[in-house]
Amino acid sequence: MDKAKIALEIARAEFETTEQEFIVQVAQTYFDVLSVQDVLLATRSSKVSLTGQLASTKRNFEAGTAIVTDVRDTQARYDLAVAQEMSADNELHVRQLLLSRLLGRRNVTINSLAMPMALPPIVPVGVDAWIDSAEQHPSVRRALLTLQIAQLDSARAEGARLPTVKRSVQSN
Repeated sequence: MDKAKIALEIARAEFETTEQEFIVQVAQTYFDVLSVQDVLLATRSSKVSLTGQLASTKRNFEAGTAIVTDVRDTQARYDLAVAQEMSADNELHVRQLLLSRLLGRRNVTINSLAMPMALPPIVPVGVDAWIDSAEQHPSVRRALLTLQIAQLDSARAEGARLPTVKRSVQSN
């Protein structure tokens, strides 16, 4: 009976661990989406800048103040920016699909982080309190409960090797 109760507590600890892992995975995917959005925005800004540079270089070449190498170099940088924009756009789409899949919803829209970000103070403050609270972590609890099951199994095995007393039935 004790072993079954401990097994139930182990299952609860495993569920809590899985739940925490899911929360971390959703948060990581959310921040990945935000990061890729920033990359896409920067890439688009770079492309706009290179569009102006390319037009200027072409005008200078036609006027005879620039060489063809400058035009090709600017065109290559512009083409690279276009490719990076497409790559970032695809990556954003993939990350958004992953977030939608994790949340079980379609077309999830996310809000950016509020700026400036105000983080709450770290609680608890002391190291000893952190050590004490670490014992409540589901993985640690699961390990301690597994130890208890092993001790119960060991005690049962120990009892099995001890001599037993048989009660004999006397017939009259």
